[in-house]
Amino acid sequence: MNYYELKTNKPPYRKEQDYIARRDELNEWQSKKEKFADSLYANDRNFKNLLLEALDYAEINKVSNGDLEDFTTQLISEKRALELMRQNRQVGNCSFDNGPIIQQKRIASLASKTQNWNVFIKSFLNIMNDNVSRNANSNIASNARKTYIEELAKLDIDINKILLGSNVRIADTMRTHYFSDGSKIAKAYANLNSDKQEYFENTVFEIIKDKEIDAFNKLHFYNTLKNYQYFVKDSIERIQLEKDIENLIPFLPKEIKSRIENPNKQLYDLLYREKQTLDNFDIKSSIIANIYSYSFDGDCWQAELIDKNSDGRIIYDLTMAIGEEITPLQNFIDKKNELKSRVEEHSFLQKIINDNKENKIYIKFTTDKSFVNHRNRVTEDMPKELVDELEFENAISLYVSFPKRKYVRFVLLNNGNLLMLGIPKDFELPGYKFEDLMTKEEKSFLSTSYKSFKLFDEKGKMLN
Repeated sequence: MNYYELKTNKPPYRKEQDYIARRDELNEWQSKKEKFADSLYANDRNFKNLLLEALDYAEINKVSNGDLEDFTTQLISEKRALELMRQNRQVGNCSFDNGPIIQQKRIASLASKTQNWNVFIKSFLNIMNDNVSRNANSNIASNARKTYIEELAKLDIDINKILLGSNVRIADTMRTHYFSDGSKIAKAYANLNSDKQEYFENTVFEIIKDKEIDAFNKLHFYNTLKNYQYFVKDSIERIQLEKDIENLIPFLPKEIKSRIENPNKQLYDLLYREKQTLDNFDIKSSIIANIYSYSFDGDCWQAELIDKNSDGRIIYDLTMAIGEEITPLQNFIDKKNELKSRVEEHSFLQKIINDNKENKIYIKFTTDKSFVNHRNRVTEDMPKELVDELEFENAISLYVSFPKRKYVRFVLLNNGNLLMLGIPKDFELPGYKFEDLMTKEEKSFLSTSYKSFKLFDEKGKMLN
């Protein structure tokens, strides 16, 4: 590659040059790559010999790089280039590094040109499933990636057989079966035409109803169907799917059916000594897991509880540690009435909640108290003078949910003042515009966040 760069006059790096100018200069040089390579291969014996030696070395030692793959594709052999690409395993540096997916796209493209359909289908499934290696991979980045299933559907292949077949779970000791991610299969079908969606739905219905299908695959396809319902864009169709899925529950094995019909069984089993107390609440959701969150890291039980016979607009969001002992529900019960009354008696907070009938308030509680500044995550972005001024002892951590999945975190201080943390774009409060509330804008690769840190008294007067 050094010889190629020397012969084609690669623009040298200059310290005073800014990033954009350097990028444009390199792009201009790279745009002539095919022309340069053709000319050198035909007229420069040294370049040709170096390239052939590099190719032999790469094939023997199972190594490669993008430039060698490009030169081999263009000048020597597409089939040999395809093998180079397949042995050149790309690892992404972070969640937003698309290098591994780009490599899979190059493999798929070259496999189609060489009519190597097995490799083409596998690489396309890797793209659809995002089945590549990265040192880190966040949910935000993963959910933003496309499946590219529409492109695969245009080809004359049995796409239903490929997708549904790769979703089946088998004991594959030879590792010849391709296992797709059920949520990716669901997302793919949600983006296909109505005929393929109907085929998918009917096939999954049959799988779950079939007495010969094992319990694991029934549960896996049931979860795939639930994911599919989430990704379907038509709201009427989603409602119908909900009914269809409910009708499938009787066909599931007894042990699975009992967990679906009683999704909070684990919590009841864990807190069996406090069942009578737990029965005073409607349980919106619950899990027992090891988590890494805003307010807690480690093993815990979590639950969202609502007082029975209430209007459901106050939700208690509990995260309770599990260490040598299980944190009891009683820890929360001992402080529940105080937390609830402080929220209900705060005039401005009630005005915010009652501004829209869909608004709900979530009171956070972690192990033995409401406000937790875990690893300084609450105060780390806050102006130092504000942190020094405020007293967080006996504060209440809460957030309000608004329509269109908007959430805003607040801290209700012991003196009755209300501190607002992050806010969504264009968010408003009664009497205040977005411009009044936003004090800091933070831009990242994929999103922009807005900080408020505005403080209000009980009547809603802004204090800072």
